[in-house]
Amino acid sequence: MTGIWTFLNRVWGQRVDPGLLWITTFVLGAVATVMMVFGPLAAFLTLLIAVPVIVRRPHLVALSGLLTGFGGLWTYLLVRVFTSGGMQDNGTFWLAVGLVPLVIGLTVLALVARRDRSARSVRG
Repeated sequence: MTGIWTFLNRVWGQRVDPGLLWITTFVLGAVATVMMVFGPLAAFLTLLIAVPVIVRRPHLVALSGLLTGFGGLWTYLLVRVFTSGGMQDNGTFWLAVGLVPLVIGLTVLALVARRDRSARSVRG
C-alpha cells in the first residue's frame, strides 16, 4: 500500500504541462455532462474524479478546462435539441446551465493566457 502512495506523490509532485492539463479536464467536464444521463449524482461523482487533477498546479488551467468541457458539451446538446424542433420547459434556464460555466471557463482561460504571456515578456 505504501508503494501506491509513493508513486502518487512522485507523479502528483511534478508540474503538469498546462495544455495537457486543460485537455484532460475538458474531457472530464464533457464526461460529467454525459453522466447526467444517469442522474446528477453520477455527474457529481465524475466531477469528484477531477478534484485531484484540479488540486495540482496550475489550478486555474484545470478549472478552466473542466468548466469549458462541461458547459460546451451541455450547450451543444441543448442547442441540438432546440434546432431539431424539440421543446424544453424553461429552456432559458437550462441553456444558462451550460452557457454560464462555458463563459466562466473561457474567461479564466483568457486571463491565464494573458498572465502567462505577460510573465514571459517580462522575463525576456
